[in-house]
Amino acid sequence: LRMNKICGAEYDEERIVYVPMYLEGDALSWFNDNIDGFHRQQEYWTFKEVITGLYDRFVFRAATRDASDKFWSMAFREGDDIMSFYYKMVRYATRMVRAPDRYTFKSQLMMNMPLAMFNFVISKGCSAEHSLTETILHYAKQAEENDRQSKQWTDRRRAGMNARLGRTPKPPTVPTPRPRPRT
Repeated sequence: LRMNKICGAEYDEERIVYVPMYLEGDALSWFNDNIDGFHRQQEYWTFKEVITGLYDRFVFRAATRDASDKFWSMAFREGDDIMSFYYKMVRYATRMVRAPDRYTFKSQLMMNMPLAMFNFVISKGCSAEHSLTETILHYAKQAEENDRQSKQWTDRRRAGMNARLGRTPKPPTVPTPRPRPRT
């Protein structure tokens, strides 16, 4: 609409005319019945009221249901770190109609951590019942750092061991194609 220079309150009627071109199904029926229909309850609509009405009727429920589904089905994926996982949880929780309470949020966070991270956090005396989210995250980040350092030192030890034994790491083998027999 901005591209066609149809902005501002003085163009509300023109902008409303464009709306049904982008609707289908139930949303188009709602528009025809409530905005454009002969038996509409409200005579004049602003563009903002039309968009807000569509949002309230169709988008809000779907978006909040989607956020709720994503929150409850989140899983920690390989390559994620705890903070990116936490921020995804926060994003979905804040978009839910009824956000989870602190205990439920912390429980979901801890239950979806990798097992080694979970065990480390628990070994530090943390629990969803008695610990602050910040404390749980602190120990989870510490577990990530410990894991990163462990892998780094293991790689260095392996390289040092190979050097002492006079071995060089073998490059990965790539299978060579076999010639096809001629028929």
